[in-house]
Amino acid sequence: MADRPVKTWLSKVYYNSGGAGSAETYTEIPQAKSIAMTAPREADDATTKGAGAYKQYDPGQFDISLSFSILSLKDSSTGAINTVESALRTAYTAGSTLGWAVKDGSISTTGTAGWEFDGFVAEYNEQKPDDTGNVMIDIVVKPAYSATAPAWRVES
Repeated sequence: MADRPVKTWLSKVYYNSGGAGSAETYTEIPQAKSIAMTAPREADDATTKGAGAYKQYDPGQFDISLSFSILSLKDSSTGAINTVESALRTAYTAGSTLGWAVKDGSISTTGTAGWEFDGFVAEYNEQKPDDTGNVMIDIVVKPAYSATAPAWRVES
């Protein structure tokens, strides 16, 4: 049987107020949409005189970035924003580091795979309400200084 490509669809975003290295107390962000996890690798110049007119490179560091959008949800009776949105807004304004997981399924399921890292909310952008009055919030998360390096992990 011929090998076939494995498609990974990172469809679930989780945060952990204790950090990625702490106990598995992740909270799913169920309203996360347009999830994108990018990890381009820098190219470090390694050119020597022996290369003549050609530049040479060594693989450099990964520049990881998580972005997603959430629908702003408010309690119809009190007007208070929901718990997840409140946690994200608080993390953004306080500059707090949270544990993050971006997975291809439920984090509690064996075989689920994806990125885990400690990071901070670098961008929290509320969009103008659409025709129905819904407000989308665009979030960007970047890795924070941490003893736990970002890693691809398969749940066991």
